[in-house]
Amino acid sequence: MRPRLKAYCDTLRLSRRADMATAGAGEEIRTASPQGKAIGFVRLPERCANLCFGGPKNNRLYMASSQSLYALYAEAHGAV
Repeated sequence: MRPRLKAYCDTLRLSRRADMATAGAGEEIRTASPQGKAIGFVRLPERCANLCFGGPKNNRLYMASSQSLYALYAEAHGAV
C-alpha cells in the first residue's frame, strides 16, 4: 500500500521524456515517470515552492525556496 501524502503540488515541470518533477509537497522535489512510478527525489533544507529547467542545454534544474535559490545539473532535459 502506498503512503498517502497530505500535501499539494505547487509546481509541475516535464522533461523531454515526459518525466514529471513536482515541488510544493514539503522540503523535497519528487520525480515520476509518465506512468506515475517514482523515479527519485531531491531533499532541500527548506520548502521549495517553484522549479524550472534552464541553462544552455536545458538540463539545469532551478529550485526556488522561501529563503534561497538552489540549482543542480540533471540527466533529464526540460521540455521546450
